[in-house]
Amino acid sequence: MNKNKEYFTLKEIAEMNNMSVQNVRKRLNEIEQTELMVMKDFKGAYIIHKHLLNKFRRIRTISGEPFAYSIDCPSYHSEEDIKYVVADIMSSLDDTKIEYTIQRKGKNDMLHIHSIITTNKKNKVLNRFYKAFYGSYKVCNLFDEDNWINYISRNGEEIITINNIS
Repeated sequence: MNKNKEYFTLKEIAEMNNMSVQNVRKRLNEIEQTELMVMKDFKGAYIIHKHLLNKFRRIRTISGEPFAYSIDCPSYHSEEDIKYVVADIMSSLDDTKIEYTIQRKGKNDMLHIHSIITTNKKNKVLNRFYKAFYGSYKVCNLFDEDNWINYISRNGEEIITINNIS
């Protein structure tokens, strides 16, 4: 790619920033266009001046909003098994952080997890946890993180943290 050029096509900008042409076109609609910076060539395709290239850099959120997550673990009988499965799930997820405790329910002595998960891939994370544990679960917005931390560690349980946020 010749960076000494004055104007670049949408396709060239997409290749420079490892993004799709559709995303470049979306950004083009969002930025303020001046007559000299964004033009159309003789074929009617957009060409963008090199001074606008920084407006098309890829923007990635590092982490999403944290949420509270609890799931029953009916098929697991030891905390070590659960720790291993959670570590395995987290090893395949980037930009995700989990803080969790493992507890036994009083009414049926079944293990369950209470956690705080921070990610920008919420559906992917929830799907992986559900497939691993096949138990009933609950997801809630986290309004007061300190109170949730106090609740999940109320009986002195250790809070285990796995952080894959780079």
